[in-house]
Amino acid sequence: MNTNEVTLVGRIAQPEEKQIGHSTLVTAGLAFVDGKETGWISLTAWNELGKSLMSLPKGTMVQVTGRLSVNNYTNREGKKTSKLFIKIHSIQKCQVSYTLIA
Repeated sequence: MNTNEVTLVGRIAQPEEKQIGHSTLVTAGLAFVDGKETGWISLTAWNELGKSLMSLPKGTMVQVTGRLSVNNYTNREGKKTSKLFIKIHSIQKCQVSYTLIA
């Protein structure tokens, strides 16, 4: 059992592709709603999964599952900071349906 697995549903931001050696890294943001607030988390995907992420238009509703990771770094002002992101291992396009409440 993997104790560090998260699943989120949200809308993806415009993915960006980077070549690193012989591998392809794709990063994108994921907007999700928590009550009335919108939150953002970064996604990373490699190679074939990254190509699948690149093929989705901005705003597509997806379900992602992956491992929560943290990137510790020093910012431009010299302050140590960290950023959470999800190394995704599956992505699925979601069907969106709306219910009107009168």
